[in-house]
Amino acid sequence: MLTALLPESYFIWYPLIPSFFFLMGLTLIWTITRAEKENPRKILNLYMLLKLYKVAACLVIGAFYYVFVGEKIAPFSAVFISYYLLYLGMETYFFYMTEKLIGKDKYIK
Repeated sequence: MLTALLPESYFIWYPLIPSFFFLMGLTLIWTITRAEKENPRKILNLYMLLKLYKVAACLVIGAFYYVFVGEKIAPFSAVFISYYLLYLGMETYFFYMTEKLIGKDKYIK
């Protein structure tokens, strides 16, 4: 998509950005689905820990790119932030649906 819209802004590391967020999403889903759903405090703590992990991982990736690669930083930042916001929206929807399902299970039992 980036090559079609802005071919001069394409950078070699571009395919790693969606892969990074895909792996983070899989980790998030795997962790939340394996969590104990009876204790809401544990789910909240796990959610906050995953948020901290996500922010820290994004900062590390951004710093790594800036220090070691250092080319086309503006396009990298724009694409990375766009994917981050898209991931944030999808993550919010995932947690909303998870809480909705947990709430239904509590009322059914």
